Amino acid sequence: MKKDTWEKDLEIYIEEIRNKPFDWGIHDCVVFANQAIKVQTGKGFFDEFLPDYDTAIKANRTYRTMLLEMNVATIKDAIDTKLTRFIGMIPPKGSIVCALERQRIEYGIGHKLGVAIDHRAGYLGWNGLQFEKIKSGDVFWTVD
Repeated sequence: MKKDTWEKDLEIYIEEIRNKPFDWGIHDCVVFANQAIKVQTGKGFFDEFLPDYDTAIKANRTYRTMLLEMNVATIKDAIDTKLTRFIGMIPPKGSIVCALERQRIEYGIGHKLGVAIDHRAGYLGWNGLQFEKIKSGDVFWTVD
């Protein structure tokens, strides 16, 4: 259940990390999405798996272990076990967004996780948050 202050807490979190650079296991897309849920509800969706890595290779290992332990095939399947998918073009603010990410395929996820802000989603780039328009093919999960 979302906290009464979820929207303000999410805005504060986004501002705090806006220019924070990408760092495996400290500030990567899975940690970002998990923390965004935590500031809204008080608990993350992958708390039991994080942080357990500090390099791309170790992140891949943690990711594969997580999928095996959850008995699922993909990151989308893993999130499906924790959150409810939103069907529509523009998800509610604070929703988790998953988009195809060709640059991260070598690390095993092949997708980037972000947070819906409005008609855009915030994703972690190497030098901080990047805001992109939500597009056809993105997958969304609501945070309740």
